[in-house]
Amino acid sequence: MMGSAISAGRWRVFRHISLYNRVALAIAAGVLSNVIINVQPQTGKSEFWSQYFPAWHLGTFPEQRVILASYGEGYAAKWGRNCRDLLELYGKRLFNVEVRQDTRAADEWNLLGRRGGMVTAGVGGPLTGQPADLGIIDDPIKDAEEASSQTRKDAIWDWYDAVFSSRFGKLGRKVILMTRWAEDDLVGRILDRAKKTEEKWTVIRLPAIAEEDESLPDFKWSRKKGEVHCPELYDQETMKKREANTLAFWWATLYQQRPYPRDGGEFNASWFQIVNDVPMLDVTCRSWDLAASEDHKAAQTAGVDMGFKQLGTDRSDRAYYITDIKADWWKSGRRDKEIRQTAETDGKLKRIIVEQEPGSGGKTQAESIAGKLDGWAVEIVNAGSEGSKLLRAEPMASAAQVGKVFLKKAEWNAAFLEQVRRFPGGKPIDMVDASAQGFNWLAAQEGPTVLPADYDASAYEGGRLFGQGRVF
Repeated sequence: MMGSAISAGRWRVFRHISLYNRVALAIAAGVLSNVIINVQPQTGKSEFWSQYFPAWHLGTFPEQRVILASYGEGYAAKWGRNCRDLLELYGKRLFNVEVRQDTRAADEWNLLGRRGGMVTAGVGGPLTGQPADLGIIDDPIKDAEEASSQTRKDAIWDWYDAVFSSRFGKLGRKVILMTRWAEDDLVGRILDRAKKTEEKWTVIRLPAIAEEDESLPDFKWSRKKGEVHCPELYDQETMKKREANTLAFWWATLYQQRPYPRDGGEFNASWFQIVNDVPMLDVTCRSWDLAASEDHKAAQTAGVDMGFKQLGTDRSDRAYYITDIKADWWKSGRRDKEIRQTAETDGKLKRIIVEQEPGSGGKTQAESIAGKLDGWAVEIVNAGSEGSKLLRAEPMASAAQVGKVFLKKAEWNAAFLEQVRRFPGGKPIDMVDASAQGFNWLAAQEGPTVLPADYDASAYEGGRLFGQGRVF
């Protein structure tokens, strides 16, 4: 094992590292061509696959070319530098190879007198003119914000399909290493396409805690249900505590490598109580999350009618009720008519909250809808970046977890709760997005004003007076 030999014992060969070693030998021998490794963070994945493995591979096969890509060009270049440094220090002694001193940049270097060498790039970056025998993608998604951005996930997929994959010949080998973030992340899309084509992938999925008995006899790996994957680093007690203190969605994705939690994601469906009767609410709104496509694989337009009942004097002491949801894959013209008809049904005392997506197109769309609702109180809310959807949902998740968010019993309950289970990794999730947007607007509103005894309600035509003198 190269890492153990040259690290003076600092590189410890845990059992999953031995598994990696056997998989790497199968790749080098041509037994495996396409390999996916999904594993929790901080267990030596990158150090093995992005440092020791490509260095060993180039030492063993000095006529081959290696490409390594990651979420950022700087992060990828770090591993390129480490590989280069290893071969400069040990290449002559262990493999009888040397690094050319005139081409030794961290992001591109070559072996002396050989065809072999290494190129690194950020995912999305150029690789034109760079053929490869071995390609490694190590964590193409940087963080939760990128994982929540459909634009970013689409860009990663387009780059993988058009740029990265085009670098390989018939005998080329690919290794995708990543902690899962979403159902439609790079690994999810690769496997979805593999179901429809003849492309073969070997998937090594190592949940932090085994969900069933595992057996990979070809690689001499097995463990029982409930066992942790690396007890030397994270023992049973540590992982159980981490699971208890981690939201179910993040536990399922980052630790179990299953971006569809079994019992709830950012939310748990059981947190929402379904009720037959809703009390008179103090502040209400209809919150719209917009989409222009009728494609059932794309986002829906969703409009959520919700409000709160003030239970005490503190702003946090409120019960929130979702009383109605309208959602579908409407084209823009039909969508605008549905929003107008819903507003007419709700009445002009209902505040309408409209999401404005980033960019000039989002602004134009939101302002167009507001212009068609003349006579209603419309508030346009900036959606922020795509990746902030998860962060915007956290306040409602916290309130739901302590039993303060209720659903009025209706046909839409099942669809809403299914989206709750999938949020934020599944599709569609627009009912949840619209609810979170409405919740945040409601949470920022003052409660009902305490009216004097001589208040003349008839002066407000049956309406109710709220904080800051507004009438809804």
